Amino acid sequence: MIVRTITKSDSIEKDNLAAHVEICNHRYEVLEAKISSIETKLENLLASNEQQRSQVISMIKAAVAIISLVVSVTVIFLDKIH
Repeated sequence: MIVRTITKSDSIEKDNLAAHVEICNHRYEVLEAKISSIETKLENLLASNEQQRSQVISMIKAAVAIISLVVSVTVIFLDKIH
C-alpha cells in the first residue's frame, strides 16, 4: 500500500488548472534533465568499456606474438642442437 501525503501543490493543482499545467511542466523538465544525465553517464561508461576492451585485445595480441617468438626461437635452438 502506497501512502502519499497531500502537499500544498496538490491542493493548488486540484483548484487551478493553470497551476497544474505549470507544475507538470516543471516536473517534466526535471525528469528530462535526469534522463539526459543518465544517458550521458551511460554513453561515457560504454565508451570507457570499449576502450578497455580494445586495450585487452592489444595485450592479448602482444602476448601471442611473444609466445610465438619464444616457440620459434626454441625450435630453431633445438634444431641446431640435433
